[in-house]
Amino acid sequence: SPRNMRRFLSAEEYWPAEHDPAIRAPGQAAWPPMWQYRSVDGSWDKVGALEAFCDPATAEDLIRILGTAHGEYLQRSVERLRRGVPDGAADGSRRCGGNMVWRLNDAWPILYWSVIDYYLEPKIAFYFLRRAYAPVLLSFERTPDRLAIWVINDSADVVSGALVVRRRRFDGALRAEVATNVEVPPGQSRRCLDTVELGPISLRDEFLQASFAGREALYLLTGERYLHLPRTALDVRYIGGTIEVSAGTFARQVALEREGATGAAFEDNYFDVAPGETRRIKMLDASGENGVTVRAANAGPVRVEWH
Repeated sequence: SPRNMRRFLSAEEYWPAEHDPAIRAPGQAAWPPMWQYRSVDGSWDKVGALEAFCDPATAEDLIRILGTAHGEYLQRSVERLRRGVPDGAADGSRRCGGNMVWRLNDAWPILYWSVIDYYLEPKIAFYFLRRAYAPVLLSFERTPDRLAIWVINDSADVVSGALVVRRRRFDGALRAEVATNVEVPPGQSRRCLDTVELGPISLRDEFLQASFAGREALYLLTGERYLHLPRTALDVRYIGGTIEVSAGTFARQVALEREGATGAAFEDNYFDVAPGETRRIKMLDASGENGVTVRAANAGPVRVEWH
């Protein structure tokens, strides 16, 4: 996090006054020299798909982009392995049920592609990984020929119910919907629905929303920098130890922050919110000040306090 990076970098090392993060030559790193010094050889070669995001202007921009690109890479990888068959392959026996991430945490103050930092606080990618490891998971499989939705069940019980996939605009308008009844036994994964019946999808103006048995998955169809994503306003409430977040239009990567509290204060963070819907996030750490600041990539900060 920016706060923890300032614990081992001076203000000038953190973001030199003359630093330009634009990449103007092949292989050039976007981060300042001291970020590289505080990493290991080859670290820049391990960054995710930064080209999917708008160019950063500040250290905070770059940290969000690096963390999100890493998180999305881990999410795609873990979901593919948990589906258990090669992408696009005919349904068959599940060959794989998961994976192990190397490495989980940092042993010293460093910039590296772990998901927990030296101060034992979760990085952005941690939350993507946590969601990808949910026992019952909705997973989008995208190949050149199809876009399908899977249900993965690594719980101890049979899961069943109506699987619904909606094609929606970022302003909330519903364009199409498909549904089917699904039952998945423990330890199995199934390709349950092909999205072809949703019709032609506008990659830059629409997203997919899947729901099943009280669970939800949102799917963006192209990189963040290419989306026609309108500015939105967040509605944030604190109710009995839970933060409720909603927005009138699609809110991209909602982030919750508390001064004086660790990043582990919330059960989830850095998540998208569909238009008109509410995400409820439990507080796990009651220490720190009695307030929370909530922002999104396309929404300004909202401050909520309690006593």
